[in-house]
Amino acid sequence: MELGREMVIYDLETAPWLAWCYGNQYEPVVAKEVVPTKIISIAYCFGDGPVRFKSIWDFPGFKSGFPEKIDDKKLVTFIRDEVLNKASIAVGHNSDGFDIKTINERIKFHNLTPPNLNKTYDTLKMYRKYLKNPSNKLGYLSDKYGYGGKLPHEGVSMFIKAMSGDEKQQKVLEKYNKIDVERTRSILKDILPFEQRLKPVWGKEQCQKCQGYN
Repeated sequence: MELGREMVIYDLETAPWLAWCYGNQYEPVVAKEVVPTKIISIAYCFGDGPVRFKSIWDFPGFKSGFPEKIDDKKLVTFIRDEVLNKASIAVGHNSDGFDIKTINERIKFHNLTPPNLNKTYDTLKMYRKYLKNPSNKLGYLSDKYGYGGKLPHEGVSMFIKAMSGDEKQQKVLEKYNKIDVERTRSILKDILPFEQRLKPVWGKEQCQKCQGYN
């Protein structure tokens, strides 16, 4: 099954947000947001094209450090102009609940204009709608259906080290981010036959008489 290049499949990686909290580490009560979530990288592909990667450290003037020190404006602008504005449909796993809202918040934060995006589709919603699984997480679905799970890594410290300029962990994060997009594309193709609304973007031509798809 071929995917049209008007569709972008994408995945974000973000920095932890910082807050003043009461309580304990297991049940914190947030008193005030100090540093909001920032986008540190995006992996994406157009249809069946190669998976690409862009991060905050790819731009001139990148300052490494913890979330309060990094600036994602250049990356957010890139995501809007070179990813979302280049597509008519954006697809991700839990992208309606997390990715697109995170992008929109960062666009608003930086006083940028919103992307020119027609539609979004979320593979998490598709799998919840059509199939019954114990879990609908990307790692579970991609592993169950034969594509391999998510890339193991050392945890939150990988993201912290990557933001701090550790080139080794930056390469791990890039691989992790890209694999998520590859897995999303694979499970998307599996669920597409159940989601008839997407037929126009995976190679079918619409009949001008009956408005059906061949």
